[in-house]
Amino acid sequence: MLSSLARAVYFGGEIGRAGELAGEAVALARAAGDADAEVEALDARRTAVWGPDWPRADRLAAAYESLAAAEARGNLEIALEARKWVVTAALEGGDMATVDAQIELYARDAGSLKQPTFSYYTHVLRAMRSMMAGDFEAAAGEIATTRAFLERTDNGNARMHYQTQSFWLAVLTGDFSVVAPFIDEARGRYAPFGPFVDMHVLGVDAVRGTWDPSVLTATFVAFPRNFLWSWGMTIAASLAGLLGDAESSRRIYGLLLPHAADIAVTGPAVTCDGARMHYLGVMAAAFGELDLAVSHMEDAIIMNDRIGARPLAALSRQSLAGILLTRAGVADSSRAAELGREALRESRALRMAPLERLSAQLLDALEPG
Repeated sequence: MLSSLARAVYFGGEIGRAGELAGEAVALARAAGDADAEVEALDARRTAVWGPDWPRADRLAAAYESLAAAEARGNLEIALEARKWVVTAALEGGDMATVDAQIELYARDAGSLKQPTFSYYTHVLRAMRSMMAGDFEAAAGEIATTRAFLERTDNGNARMHYQTQSFWLAVLTGDFSVVAPFIDEARGRYAPFGPFVDMHVLGVDAVRGTWDPSVLTATFVAFPRNFLWSWGMTIAASLAGLLGDAESSRRIYGLLLPHAADIAVTGPAVTCDGARMHYLGVMAAAFGELDLAVSHMEDAIIMNDRIGARPLAALSRQSLAGILLTRAGVADSSRAAELGREALRESRALRMAPLERLSAQLLDALEPG
């Protein structure tokens, strides 16, 4: 009873209260010696601690504890759910060895369970890794498998995962042909996630050049601090930087700074959005702190390279080149040109049309004729 209440309270927006209830549920189950109730309670606690107010180490520990208890009781469904979040927390920490090992274990166990509601997620996780590596053809194939699953059943979570990955692939490649049809339906279908859907739609409109920037602040301040907060704030930071909105950028910067060492991850490892340092750099540039922006973006390149996020590392290089061009300090133009050439080569190798265009424009400004 308390486990179910904790989940309901969490999704109702009372994050702190959810954690308290889940903790009580765990204590009661252990006092009663009820191992199955403990599994349910630990799953509820794993849910309740997922948000920016809990340290990553605590969230990872909660996921591992839920996983171990579920496996001990043979509850493969809860074990699989917990394993998704082990992947997520490991990815936030840039521990790619653990990420890849846990994805393979998830695939093994989902294959054993033979339930489509779990097995499709193997393709979600593999699509995420393919996008990180810049293998967009493989990612598109994995995403298509999720779409095929949706043609057989209207699973709301799977639809959200399919749409989110399709959106991210479109941002990286510039091909919005798949994304366009489902944007208009998103608000009605996902009304409980209103602020996040609003930011998702804003992101598509921004890339298309058809967005209304006046709604940005009203949207990001409404974010509940739950498992989707990271995704919403990543888009908010990107849009604030794109707009050059100094006030919004300062506010979002302050919210994200405590998480500067993390990798930004959407939901249960649906997408890897790269080093948080990148977004801090974008916002620092928007409010005019160019030295700070350069420092953040240099760190972002190191972090994105370290986790093998080729498209995101290229994007950070192009962004740093643009900041250096604006700062115009001693040796900034030569460094900007070097970075711009690196970003252009990588964007062409990966077929990232938007980044290729931006990199070419930057080099034209640096090296006219």
